[in-house]
Amino acid sequence: MRLTGGLFVALATVTMTAVSAQVKLTGTARGYGRHTTGGGETAPIVPASPAHLAQLLADQHPRVIHLNREYNFKHTEGTTTALGCRPPSNTCPARAGAGGGGGQDAINAVNWCLPSYPKVPVTYDTAGTRGMPVAANKTIRGIGAAAVIRGKGLWLNSPNVIVQNVHITDINEQYIWGGDALYFNDKSTNIWIDHVKISHIGRQFLALDAGVVPRHVTISNSEFDGRSAFSASCNGAHYWTALFLGTADSITFHGNWLHDISGRGPKIGGGPTTTTTTSKTKLHAVNNLWSDVPGHAFDTHDGATVLIEGNFFKNVDTPILGHAGSVYIPATKNNACRFSPLKRACVRNNNILATAGMADVAAAAAVAAAFVDEAYAAPITTGRLAMADVRNNAGVGKI
Repeated sequence: MRLTGGLFVALATVTMTAVSAQVKLTGTARGYGRHTTGGGETAPIVPASPAHLAQLLADQHPRVIHLNREYNFKHTEGTTTALGCRPPSNTCPARAGAGGGGGQDAINAVNWCLPSYPKVPVTYDTAGTRGMPVAANKTIRGIGAAAVIRGKGLWLNSPNVIVQNVHITDINEQYIWGGDALYFNDKSTNIWIDHVKISHIGRQFLALDAGVVPRHVTISNSEFDGRSAFSASCNGAHYWTALFLGTADSITFHGNWLHDISGRGPKIGGGPTTTTTTSKTKLHAVNNLWSDVPGHAFDTHDGATVLIEGNFFKNVDTPILGHAGSVYIPATKNNACRFSPLKRACVRNNNILATAGMADVAAAAAVAAAFVDEAYAAPITTGRLAMADVRNNAGVGKI
């Protein structure tokens, strides 16, 4: 019986590996993440358990890791009960903690809770508060629509990583500081995030910290689903969407669908409440779709250089919050991009107030010129065409 069981397991493993080997990485990254190769042509492996997945991600070998099921990390590290706080943003706490949703209370991570905030007990899943470390030269790819990482995010702390066709979800949704889905630290350059879905997260969907090492990142064809029973804005829409605080980062953000969010969609650069006023992040946002946003999408600050073209904003209260930093939103077909090294006209957006007031053509052209090193060669469609393309293409199970 033991021999038979062992033989069955061995055969099953061989079969999964053989099937997995037939599934190749789809496409290549455009823009700043174009040099990312991940695990390259390494033979793929399917993790047998959540613990095995964490082990493969952290080791020092190039890996192509195929996920063909749900990997559930909830309760794998127990729960923690501590004293948290109720921030002023939580104006709807009556239902919180009662199973019916409400606002977000906060875990007191990094001493975030101010003395003036009322103290409340918080109980949370410990595994979610820190992501799995991902070492260099890794490809993490979901098979079909089955790949789910539940209860724990990814801590990208090394270069050359691809994450494709994976759903990351269910990380202490009810608490600020409950955990991030994708956290990029100082060494995480040459990163490609593609056809990922993120939902039901306590803190940031995406967070690029204030590292000083230049990072080159492409985030493409992904769905950021902000529908939440625990909203910091008390409106059923997730607030902590994407935070880009790098000192010298270059990010291509294209083909993504952000919906039912209420803020930081994304936030770029430093601000008066952060220590990152020296941020020099460059962001090219092209052919994305924002829909059903009862708050703001872009939140730009000093140090940000942002080119917004060919996007569609549908039912978005505030497409851009302020205009700090250097932001160019083309207003006409024949625009200032033609006078930059891009040598082409940038593509207008739909339903966002263009920076027609940027009368200084040289200043607008300077923003466009900042992206000449991006080498974004793909055709850029209009915002209206992008809307349909993104809805059909973004997220998991589409490749």
